[in-house]
Amino acid sequence: MKRKSLLGALVCAALGLGVGVGVANGKEVVEVKAETASLNLGGGEYNSDAGTITWSDANITIVQTKGTSSTAVNKSYISAPRWYASHVVKFIPATGKSIDNVVVTATTASYATALADSAFTNSSAARLDNVVTITPSNGTVDFSVTLSAQSRVSAISYNFSEGSSGPVETYTVSFNANGGTGTMADVTNVLG
Repeated sequence: MKRKSLLGALVCAALGLGVGVGVANGKEVVEVKAETASLNLGGGEYNSDAGTITWSDANITIVQTKGTSSTAVNKSYISAPRWYASHVVKFIPATGKSIDNVVVTATTASYATALADSAFTNSSAARLDNVVTITPSNGTVDFSVTLSAQSRVSAISYNFSEGSSGPVETYTVSFNANGGTGTMADVTNVLG
């Protein structure tokens, strides 16, 4: 959304200066509405055969597996998740959805630090007190974290958009001096 704002600001600035603007693209611009939702941790499902816990709703699925940990995933971790060292937690957007970030509230700041200091695949994390925000890499669909130490979780929320991740769209803004002097180089912006 920030890139669309930048593109819009450039166009407005050019028009305000009396410079002609042309926007070239191959696709129609459709405004995407971002939304926030919370995951019901009590609604998780334990699968003893697979050794997993899955939390899911219409927008996202989160799967906790044992990974290389010596501590197995336990049914009691459904409503009060405990993600142990070497457990893998995978985040999977539903078809047609794009996850902008996942906000994990740990029970303490030290558990949040353990989560934030873990190994992230196709994503990165930022911690503030007992909250860790996990942001997928641009264009990533599935992303995960492999825990470096135990983290206990009290809440998970996430920001999502309609529309799946896919190819990015490139827009080029061309400027016309309209009889004036001087030039301005074309500006290319990638939306996606």
